[in-house]
Amino acid sequence: MLAVIFAVYVAGLLGALLTVGSLSDHLGRRPVLVAALLVAAASTAIFWAADGVGWLLIARVVQGLGTGTATGALAAGLVEFAPEERPQLGPTGRHHARHERAPC
Repeated sequence: MLAVIFAVYVAGLLGALLTVGSLSDHLGRRPVLVAALLVAAASTAIFWAADGVGWLLIARVVQGLGTGTATGALAAGLVEFAPEERPQLGPTGRHHARHERAPC
């Protein structure tokens, strides 16, 4: 049963990634991330109050929903930080791309 409790997290994570992945494009990154943090806090409260396996399963699904929601919004936010002239560098290349243009 312990494996099932760990495995249901993936159900919540995939459910959130597939259903609310583009929500931050419509509502904005910050509101979606705030909602994801509230869902994660709710899962922590459910874990804290859980008195049986059923509540642990619910807490893990809610935890997956919160993580999946945050992951989608954060990934979209990182893509926005990619340098426009060299998008293949990704968000970490933005700093290096600026220094390449600086005079020596």
